[in-house]
Amino acid sequence: MLGLGVIGTLYKYKLESNQIQKREYYLLTAGKNSEGSGLINTGYNNDKLARQGMPLTQMFYSYLHAKDIVVSRSRDQNYRKYFEMRKKYQIKE
Repeated sequence: MLGLGVIGTLYKYKLESNQIQKREYYLLTAGKNSEGSGLINTGYNNDKLARQGMPLTQMFYSYLHAKDIVVSRSRDQNYRKYFEMRKKYQIKE
């Protein structure tokens, strides 16, 4: 029974890791490289299992799934502002 619990826990961690990798892939393709929280490496370093460090906080931790992410349409305004400022201050290159 204990072996089944260990295998189930590792399987759960692997599923959560896959969800995080899907989320990070979506964010990377949208132009954002997230740095992570220190416990979980994300972005270009997403090769660890997804879990919190302390067992007590694992009970209350909720993972963000890829389907819950909505990229803001205002990101295009940042590009417009960037090019307007470059033109205003005559920055070359």
